[in-house]
Amino acid sequence: TIGSNRGKIDVVVADDAVSKRHMSFGLVGINGELALSIMDHSTNGTYVNGNRLPGKDKRFRIRSGDKLTLKKPDLDEDFGWKVDFGNTVAFFNRA
Repeated sequence: TIGSNRGKIDVVVADDAVSKRHMSFGLVGINGELALSIMDHSTNGTYVNGNRLPGKDKRFRIRSGDKLTLKKPDLDEDFGWKVDFGNTVAFFNRA
C-alpha cells in the first residue's frame, strides 16, 4: 500500500496530493497466470499512462512498461514509477 499515513502503509509518499491510503498493489490470476494489479483508494486519483483509473476500490491490471503516477500528470508528470517487471525504477524528481 502506498500513501501518506506513516505507520499504516508500506510506502510513505509525503505530498499534499497523496491520500493517507492512496493505492495498493495486488496479484490476480488471469488465464492460469499471475498478473499485477492496482487499486485506487484516493480522493485525487491514481493514473496509469496519464489516464485516471475509472473507479475507486476496483482492481486494474498493470503491465511492464506502464507509467504509474499518484498525481494528475498536468500537475507533476514526474511523480511516480515506471513499471518494469525486471526492475521497478522510481522517477521522483525533486530539486
